[in-house]
Amino acid sequence: DDSRCRQRQSANLWGIYHEPDGESIALKRTLLLADTDIFHRERFIQMGDSFLTLASAVGGLENSDHHLRWDFTFEDPTLSSRLFPYRWMYSLPFPKTKFLEPRLTTFVSGNLHVDRRALSLEHVRAHQAHIWGTHYAKRWVWGHCDTFVGSPGTVFEGLVAQIGLGPVSLPPLPLFCLIHEGKTTWANGFTNWVTNKSSHDLYHWQ
Repeated sequence: DDSRCRQRQSANLWGIYHEPDGESIALKRTLLLADTDIFHRERFIQMGDSFLTLASAVGGLENSDHHLRWDFTFEDPTLSSRLFPYRWMYSLPFPKTKFLEPRLTTFVSGNLHVDRRALSLEHVRAHQAHIWGTHYAKRWVWGHCDTFVGSPGTVFEGLVAQIGLGPVSLPPLPLFCLIHEGKTTWANGFTNWVTNKSSHDLYHWQ
């Protein structure tokens, strides 16, 4: 029944930290929806003592080996983006996977604790994106680049997703956006779905 179904529904909080030399920490906490106030009145979303608001992100995760704790404040104004080109792609059931960037590029300040290390962040470039839907895409590759040497205002956003229409797998859908020298160039419309070229493997994307 509905009560038993709700008792089994859960939400996951992830924390992932990656070092340039390749060391990574990935932690996850699962909370039953029946035991937590996910949609907090004053916060966009809350899971235990971790929460996200329009102005900040605060939280932490730990296991027997690692510990992550963050306390970030977003610095607005910011630049948002809707990589899907048409509004109906967000309001209708198709595609079943939605992708949106509330903060395509912004800055954060605050503190990050990784195991025994404490890192202080001041005006660090950041990106905030949101993926949701009833099903994940069958395959996809995504890239966000906003730290170009000698061109601090340049931002690249790219997504190539293969989605399904019933039992049929559609061709990969390539969507790109480039912001350079104050000009925004979109390559995400119907024509671009056919003309955009993209290829990738595990370590490269062209």
